[in-house]
Amino acid sequence: MRKNNILIVDDDPIIIKFVKANFVADGWLVTTANNGQEALRILNQNIPDIIVLDVLMPVMDGMETCIQIRKQSSIPIIMLSAKGSSFDKIQCLKLGADDYLTKPFDIDELTARVESVLRRAGNKNIPRNEDVKCLKCGDISLNLDNRQVTVNKREIKLTPIELALFQELIQNPDKVLDHRYLLSKVWGPEYIQDKAYLHVFISHLRKKIKQSNAKSEYILTIPGIGYMLKTPR
Repeated sequence: MRKNNILIVDDDPIIIKFVKANFVADGWLVTTANNGQEALRILNQNIPDIIVLDVLMPVMDGMETCIQIRKQSSIPIIMLSAKGSSFDKIQCLKLGADDYLTKPFDIDELTARVESVLRRAGNKNIPRNEDVKCLKCGDISLNLDNRQVTVNKREIKLTPIELALFQELIQNPDKVLDHRYLLSKVWGPEYIQDKAYLHVFISHLRKKIKQSNAKSEYILTIPGIGYMLKTPR
C-alpha cells in the first residue's frame, strides 16, 4: 500500500527531529527542510501529499513560502506558529493555508490535523444520482466526474477545501446553510466553533468567482446564520 508523503519545514532542529520521528513511526515517508527556499527546491523535485510549514523562519518565512507554493499548487498546507492570535490565524488562511496550529502543540493533535486535511483533500466521493453529470447554478457549474468548476464556461482553480465548500453550496442552491453545518461538513465536527475558517474560505470563493466575470453575486451572507448560493432570477 502506498505510504503518505509529508514535507516538514521548520528551522528548529528539535521540532524537525521530534515530528519526523513520530510520522516515520506511523509509516509515513518524511522529507524535511530548514527554510522556505529549501522547501521550494524540494517541491520542484518531489511533490508530497501535505506540507507542515512553520511561520517564523530565516531566509524565507512561512508566509512567503505559502504564497509561492499557492502560485503553482493546491497541495494541502498546515502552518505552525508561536503566535496564537485570531489575526495571525486569519492571515495564514488568507494566504492559502488549509489549517493552522499554535506552538507548542501536541503531536497527537498535529497528526489528527494532518489526517483530517488529507481526508478533505482526497474526498472525491460526491453522493449523487448517477444520471446527473453536472450541477449548475446560473453560469456556474460543477462537473461531478472530473470535479471541475467553471464560471461562464471558464475553469476556476480551487484548492481541495474551497472545492469541498463550493460542493456543499451548489448541492443546496437557494438553501441557507448555517455556520455549524458547513464547518462540520467541510472541516469536521471539531471545527464547528471556529467561524474564521469559514469566513476566509467563503471570501476565497467569492473572489475567484468574481475574477471570472460571473454575471451575478452568487454567495449571499445570511447575518448571524450562514451562507446561501443564490440562483440568479
